[in-house]
Amino acid sequence: MTACQKRSLSLRGRRGSTLALAIILFLMVSILAMAAAILADGEIRQVVADEKSQEAYYVARSVTETTARWIQANCSNRNEIAKVVPQEAQAGEDNAKTISASLDGVPYSLKVWRKAGATGTILVETRAQVDGVGNYARMSVDETVSGYLLFDHAIYSRSAIGPKEVNGNAQRIEGSVASEGSITDEINATTVHPNEPARNYPGIVPPEPLGSPIAGNVSLGEGTIMTENRDYTGTVTMTGTVTIDNTSRDIHIRMAHFRYDRLVLRTMNGGTGNVYIYVTGSFDGDKNNADMDVDPLRMTPKIFFIYTGYTDATVRGNDWMAAYFYMPNSKVDLGGNPTVYGAMILGSFEFQGKSKIVFRKPEIEGTPFDDLGLFDRTVTVSNLTWLP
Repeated sequence: MTACQKRSLSLRGRRGSTLALAIILFLMVSILAMAAAILADGEIRQVVADEKSQEAYYVARSVTETTARWIQANCSNRNEIAKVVPQEAQAGEDNAKTISASLDGVPYSLKVWRKAGATGTILVETRAQVDGVGNYARMSVDETVSGYLLFDHAIYSRSAIGPKEVNGNAQRIEGSVASEGSITDEINATTVHPNEPARNYPGIVPPEPLGSPIAGNVSLGEGTIMTENRDYTGTVTMTGTVTIDNTSRDIHIRMAHFRYDRLVLRTMNGGTGNVYIYVTGSFDGDKNNADMDVDPLRMTPKIFFIYTGYTDATVRGNDWMAAYFYMPNSKVDLGGNPTVYGAMILGSFEFQGKSKIVFRKPEIEGTPFDDLGLFDRTVTVSNLTWLP
């Protein structure tokens, strides 16, 4: 091979190497350009997504704060607040009230619930979405209830409580005792509240109609099961075991006069309704030794006795009584040896025998007491706090 041929081959090899290098450089630049374009597109997408997420957050925050402020402003308006905030008995996120709507074209879902185990804490959460990108805002508010509620003491007496009323049994009251007058030092309840301001205790009427009036005197004996509302215009005498079917609804029973003798008054095991017994004339046992045991296997009362007459009333038993007694105008003779789970509102009272009172606070909301607004309730909402 001549020297000329060698030079020609060398030049061709250089040209091939240069072309390959150029191609490699071109590919590298193209890849870098594509990567830069992809990165830029990703950044643009991320910026857009962040903007949408931020917009969703501001909508969620606005709805959450507006709702919390509305709760704060309307917390004492029970009818309005019930539309947004669950009742105390319905705590937990599973019982939340939810509202779906939109703000400035942005859809959102608002959820309000009471914290389980701390029903005074109300949680407000809003989730919003902008073009499929979501965000949320959540805050808590603290609810404080002050003023008096019905059945807020084991015994509330509108008259003074002296040694005669206590009759040696005051140490058996597990709960507070209050009076619009003085309270003897012999009483030994959990706490005592003498000289309370006078309260208003008007009559309570059942929802109408209760059904066709049942005239005359009626005896309800052993094995009676009551499944419907009743309206008795005469005297009702109950003896033996009488069961009221409150399985899934409230039962209202009105009568002119109530008599009992060795009565065991029961509700259904697991029943969710309350039983309201309205007595308009007199409330008494037929005999001096008449007993009335009310839900003797239940510690959470479902029965309300409502008597707003002015004659003396007798409440006697030797077992458990799981009930609330609303007798604000009557002198009540509480005798025998019952353990009463519930609470009493009485004009005055005297202990006979060895009665024991164990306080149980009722759920007033949704009852006839609630419907008539028969309690003072001041609610304040404070400590609006943003949560993560």
